[in-house]
Amino acid sequence: MSVKTDSFINRIAPLAVKDMQNTGVLASLTIAQAILESGWGGSVLAKDYNNLFGIKATITWSGKVIGMNGANWRAYDSWDESILDHSELLQTSRYTKVLQAKDYKEACEEVRLAGYCTEADYSQKLIKLIEQYDLAQYDTIVEEPNKEEVKPIQPEPQQEMYRVRLNWEDSKSQIGAYQVLENAKKKVEENPDYKVFNSKGEVVYQIEEFKPYLVKITGKNIPVYKNKVDNNEISCYVNNGEVFTVVEECGEFLKLKSGSGWLIYNEEYMIKL
Repeated sequence: MSVKTDSFINRIAPLAVKDMQNTGVLASLTIAQAILESGWGGSVLAKDYNNLFGIKATITWSGKVIGMNGANWRAYDSWDESILDHSELLQTSRYTKVLQAKDYKEACEEVRLAGYCTEADYSQKLIKLIEQYDLAQYDTIVEEPNKEEVKPIQPEPQQEMYRVRLNWEDSKSQIGAYQVLENAKKKVEENPDYKVFNSKGEVVYQIEEFKPYLVKITGKNIPVYKNKVDNNEISCYVNNGEVFTVVEECGEFLKLKSGSGWLIYNEEYMIKL
């Protein structure tokens, strides 16, 4: 390997291994995707904004944003933040099969099938990187100690893990595991049918049954979107004085009972009644 590849792998591998222990995302997959998406850390996004995975900033992103090449991209303060955000993406229901994969080959293929990248040979590129640079070695959490060392490397003390599941008994329904409770709560808010459980199987957070309420529009030509995923598709516009019943919330999106779509809540042009 070259100095460049050695330096990149030596820097990212410990971060990827630590993240794998917390989230279940294979370290080899994290490293390979970072290599491929950032060009070994050489892209502008990676060098200047710590975005190792080329993740764009949608309207639901509340972090730092950088505009470049006609698009908005997420910006981070460190590689740790970029890796965590990448893993949180892979813990959504869309990528369930990635976490269930039995090895790195299957994980790479499931990432492609889930639509992370539309290139037909994307999974093969990842597998080639993993095998060429022996990245699968980082998928083994427990390492053999060096015989010459006086002390073997001790694992970090186990911390409380908060798991997001439909119910405690159904482990296959899990869509995330977090050391930070607030991150687990955020995942439940994105998936209201789920709950946060501590390591004892106790519910520590869940969304209360939603009660519909009214909102009154106070602005002009406010767009109603067809869905909360692609906010470029506008269903219609609403105007000052109109009142609507909200039957569901998803982050900043409000679903209207009329069936016309979703409003983005903004107190500048609407009020809750």
